[in-house]
Amino acid sequence: MNLEQELYRHIVSRYLHGQSPDGFDQDSALIAGGILDYVSLMNLVFYVEKIYAIQFGEEELVPEHFESIRVIAQLVEKKIAAQNRPVPTADDERYAQMMPHWGTYSFGLGTVVTPYIMRHAPANFRSECVNTDAYGFRLSYDAEGVVDSQSWWQRKRRGLVIGNSLAFGKGASNDRASLVSVLNARSDYSFLNLGVLAGNSTQELIAALPFLSGAECVLVCAGEANLNLNLLRASAYDLYGCFAGEEIFGNLGQVEFQDVPQLLKRSAPQLRQRFAECVKPPPTEMPLTDEAAEARMERALELERRDLQMLVRLCEPSAPIFFALQLCAGVAKPNLTSEEEFLFERLRRKDKIWWKVVDSYTRKFVPRVSQALGQICADLGVAYTDLNQLDFEGWCFYDHGHLTDRGYRQVGEYLAGWMRKETGRQESR
Repeated sequence: MNLEQELYRHIVSRYLHGQSPDGFDQDSALIAGGILDYVSLMNLVFYVEKIYAIQFGEEELVPEHFESIRVIAQLVEKKIAAQNRPVPTADDERYAQMMPHWGTYSFGLGTVVTPYIMRHAPANFRSECVNTDAYGFRLSYDAEGVVDSQSWWQRKRRGLVIGNSLAFGKGASNDRASLVSVLNARSDYSFLNLGVLAGNSTQELIAALPFLSGAECVLVCAGEANLNLNLLRASAYDLYGCFAGEEIFGNLGQVEFQDVPQLLKRSAPQLRQRFAECVKPPPTEMPLTDEAAEARMERALELERRDLQMLVRLCEPSAPIFFALQLCAGVAKPNLTSEEEFLFERLRRKDKIWWKVVDSYTRKFVPRVSQALGQICADLGVAYTDLNQLDFEGWCFYDHGHLTDRGYRQVGEYLAGWMRKETGRQESR
């Protein structure tokens, strides 16, 4: 796929909800044609700079340079050529072959500012591997077809899957290969995918609120996000709990709410300067003292208890609730395949802080978190299982917590069988 085709697909999926207008092509007018307004144009600028590792000069940020896909592609190609980039290594090529769809998750899909949930997958996103509905929830499939936040209400037996990126199915090559679609194929329920990318337990709960009254079964596939977020940094929002992207919301909190529209209408140089002021690298505290690490683990468990307790109160009394502790590859799969070893080493070099958290703390705490969550669930009458206890076969992990299609299939098959047994055991009481 060449650069024009890549830009075409991104613009259609992000700004046209996957539906190309009649006659829309590489030469169609983007600004004059009403495809892009000022905010979406700046969003496209930031995306192109990020995905192609270039930087537009302020003199280049003029309408005529973005009047069509072909014009944008020519400018980008010119800037790439001027950089004299090194030739991709054999490792680079191997990585691209192993994970051809990963870029869609990391750059094409991304996350956007979303009411109440704060950050979420964009609504009506369209691509070959991941698609979302009108509220940003990932599409899944059952025997009747697509399950989204609208069609779900018409299903005979309705279930919810609540969680973060594992529940969302990050890494699956297509919507039918996601965890929720696998569950739908192997259970009597039609599950709605409510996975929130990088969500904590509070954001996951908020995402579920509109649907709990109609749910006849609820599966929470989570538990590690709160731990990792609390270990990564001390939160400025301790009342509610750590969340991904605190540095963005924290610094934008200095902006008067009614001034946000004016901020977005500023000229490009001013906008860049303001973003540079607002978006600063988050403070990290590595290594943590043993006392600090213990305190943060306990705080993560407090948040899980609080939000799970609220979930139990909000669900219909007849709806069984299940909790599955999400995966940490270092615990779940001590013997890695050659593919997993290659990917883990590459990712460890590129994201040193995050992998330091996982390697130094998460693996250490997961067994204790599992034990504590098991007791919390027992106290609340929630069935509990630890996915780290599964016996994984073959190449299942892309990174410490996201799976290949093979991995999602193994987890989905296990969960479907486990929930069936738990339901039968509860009904026999």
